[in-house]
Amino acid sequence: MMNRQIFPFLRISAIAVLIFMHQAARPAENKIALSTNLLGYAALATINADIGIALQRHWSLHAGGRYNPFSYGHGADRFHIKQGSGYLQARYWPWYSFSGWYAGGKLQFSRFNTGGILSGKTRQGDAAGFGIEGGYALMLGKSINLEFSIGIWSGWTSFAEYSSPRCGPMEREVRKFFIFPDDVKISIQILF
Repeated sequence: MMNRQIFPFLRISAIAVLIFMHQAARPAENKIALSTNLLGYAALATINADIGIALQRHWSLHAGGRYNPFSYGHGADRFHIKQGSGYLQARYWPWYSFSGWYAGGKLQFSRFNTGGILSGKTRQGDAAGFGIEGGYALMLGKSINLEFSIGIWSGWTSFAEYSSPRCGPMEREVRKFFIFPDDVKISIQILF
């Protein structure tokens, strides 16, 4: 749907990853963090992961994604939050990377198909934009953290709306600006 808008977004994201990866390769004391959002699994078993690389004492770069291919119920009772999304995020840590408070900014893309949750309609489309996030990483041990965070995501979305969760006729196509809360997280983070 939004292929013309998506490709520049992906190109800019890839260039940013290469620049930050080059910076990350310099210091020998880099840490890598792998994490998963436990609350994400409560969203109809959405699988999610994040990898972070400490660039310097106060900066880290994160890349992650969410995937949910599952549908539940049958016929008129069917519901789902299918999605595939990815993001690239830079975080500033006032103390040290992966410990204490942080603030971050990100670029994010999502392909989604949701329906049957609050109404009998289904929305299928794409969303791309930027977001801000803040949080706190509580150190539980030398190589494990519990991370709490919340963010706001804003950008453009394009989707088709259907009259039922399965095989309904298309009612309308929508292209619009959005802003909403995103990434309410309680994550387990393993440091290497």
